[in-house]
Amino acid sequence: MPRLQSLNHYVRCKQALDISIPLDDEKALESEPWNLQHFDVVIMTETDHATLNAVNQFCRKRGVKFIAADCCGAFSRIFNDFGDQFEVLDKNGEELQDVMI
Repeated sequence: MPRLQSLNHYVRCKQALDISIPLDDEKALESEPWNLQHFDVVIMTETDHATLNAVNQFCRKRGVKFIAADCCGAFSRIFNDFGDQFEVLDKNGEELQDVMI
């Protein structure tokens, strides 16, 4: 059974079991132990590309926000998919910049 944790008084977190996610069966993601459609946000780390893609597509179809993050030594990456309706309101309207740190 996944552990229930609390980030703060307003946010409940659920840590997934350490078992493979069924990539070829969307119905499995809607049932125990996953039930991903019941979450507001799904965050994944240390996950292979095929699994990230399958879970992101599942979440996108159901309006669930998706975040994938990894850190490998001095390098890291993060991918956010908050759906087509998500709007970014930038203070000054400047274009985003890619930078190397």
